[in-house]
Amino acid sequence: MYEELETFDENFQPSAGMRAGLDTLPDGTYDFEIVEADLSRTAQTQELILRLSLKVITDNRPAMAIHGRAIDTIVDRAYLFRSSEAVALLGGDLMTLGFDSQDWTVANGRPFSKELPRVIPRLHGLRFRGQKKTKQNLKNPEQPYHNLTILARLPGGSATSTPPMPPSLLASAASNDDDEPPF
Repeated sequence: MYEELETFDENFQPSAGMRAGLDTLPDGTYDFEIVEADLSRTAQTQELILRLSLKVITDNRPAMAIHGRAIDTIVDRAYLFRSSEAVALLGGDLMTLGFDSQDWTVANGRPFSKELPRVIPRLHGLRFRGQKKTKQNLKNPEQPYHNLTILARLPGGSATSTPPMPPSLLASAASNDDDEPPF
C-alpha cells in the first residue's frame, strides 16, 4: 500500500531529533528549570559545547503581549567555547546560579577545565529567572542573535553554595537592560 516507505527499511534508525532553540521564544522574562545539562561535541564540527535543555515554568511577559503562553516549552541553550569572552559569560552565569566559578583558577588549584565537568551534573533541576532578547546581527540581518541572560537563581532545584536571590531583588534584576554582546 505504501511501497515508497520500503526504501527506508534497511537503514531505518530513529533519531531523537533536536529541541527548539531560543529563537522560538518571544522576547521577555521567563522562569526556567534545567531539565538536562550535557557537555558534548557538535555532530558536524566536533566543537565542544555545553547544552542546557530548559523548561519554561513561568511566563512573565505582560498579558497584553501574550499570544500564547510558553509554559512547559523546552528549549536548548548552548554555550560554545570559541573565545575567552564566551567562557567568561558562562562563568558569570554559573556565579549567578550560585556556583563559585570566580575561584576556578589554576592559582587556587581549581582550574576551570576540572571544575566545569564537576558542576554539570548539579545543574539538573536548578531553577532561574532569565530574560530572552533578540538582537540584530549586523553581519547577517536575516539571522538575529537570540540571547538569554540569567538574572537570578530561584528557590528549588539543586543545592549550590549560594542561596537564591530574594524576591525583592528579582524585579530589579529583571529590569536590568544591559546590552550584552551575543555569544
